[in-house]
Amino acid sequence: MDEVVDIKPYIDALARNRLRLILICVLAVVVTFGFSSLIPPTYEATALIAVVEPSQIIQFDERIKSVDEVQSLAVYPELAKSDEMMLMLIEQIRLSDHADLESLESLRGNAEASLGSNSNLLYLSAKSQDAEKAAYIANVWADNFVEWTDEIYGNQDEKQMQFFEAQLQEAQISLNIAEERLVDFQSINRNRVISDTLSAHYLTQEGYLTQQRQTIFLIQDVRSFQEQLYEQASRSTMDVIDQMIALDLQMRAINVERSGGVIFQLDGQEPLTERSIGEQIVFLENLERRLETRLEQIEMNLTELEPEILTLQQQKQETEVEYARLIRYRDVAAETYTSLARKVDEERITSDDVSGGIRVASKAAIPQSPVGPRRLIYILVGAVSTFFLAVFWIISAQWWMLYKQG
Repeated sequence: MDEVVDIKPYIDALARNRLRLILICVLAVVVTFGFSSLIPPTYEATALIAVVEPSQIIQFDERIKSVDEVQSLAVYPELAKSDEMMLMLIEQIRLSDHADLESLESLRGNAEASLGSNSNLLYLSAKSQDAEKAAYIANVWADNFVEWTDEIYGNQDEKQMQFFEAQLQEAQISLNIAEERLVDFQSINRNRVISDTLSAHYLTQEGYLTQQRQTIFLIQDVRSFQEQLYEQASRSTMDVIDQMIALDLQMRAINVERSGGVIFQLDGQEPLTERSIGEQIVFLENLERRLETRLEQIEMNLTELEPEILTLQQQKQETEVEYARLIRYRDVAAETYTSLARKVDEERITSDDVSGGIRVASKAAIPQSPVGPRRLIYILVGAVSTFFLAVFWIISAQWWMLYKQG
């Protein structure tokens, strides 16, 4: 069975010593009040810093975009309590009437940087036993912080203007060079001459190919007609149809030779009706040989013409590529120059806008009432802790007595 603890003796012990508990608590209150009275008062002064967005945003060219000039406030509390910021503050305070400044860690402990309820507000608070000193530290801290952050993030409009103006001058030089190169190239640009020559070669080649095709078909027709005449070799004369076919072949041969610049010297003294089949066969054989010779000449002309066409095509492509490269270089240089010119105008306008940036929104006034020490809290903590210690001591003494009796 579980042991039953009787708490009545402990309650009786507390009741018997209630006066002692009261006296101990009163004594604790008196001691705590006296101790807190010895602590010098602490004053706190707060300066308010605001980050203001620019009142206007001007952007003439979207190809050059500016980053957001308003930095996130999340980094400002850490920057405000950085070693460099604190050392700058210490050095400036040492030169003032409040030269009794403690160490770096002591100053950091008495300084507090926090964000306000508004995302664009930063509070810089300084504590000191001297009310004027607290206000002075807070105000100097705020001024130094604004100046320091401006060097890091803020007002660099003049430097940006100088940078863009230098880039604009370089872009103008590049554009002038690109335009001069294009003008120089046009003075030696043979693209039109090459194109006309190449077109003429294309027409010549096309004519040769047409003659070649016509000659091949004509040779085939001559051979076919010869075979037909061989089969009719038993007859002495040709009929009217054969004479018409022979006449058509001769006319086609004349047309082929005219297109090639040479005309057959056909025997036109004797009428076609008086030719025998044998004579006609001999005539066709001579015609076939002449056509084959002409075909060889056409093929030779095509072979000689092809390298010239390929060379002209290469030269034409080289000039077109070079011209396109110079045009592209000129266009890029012109676009760069235009973008930078617009950016310079944009910076020139926005640099006059001083509405944005980080600035001191409110200076710290000299505090009239201290923020510490908080005597009431000290007294309550001292009284409560002393009361519980006394209760613990009485209960422990009662338990020891019961233990010895048991």
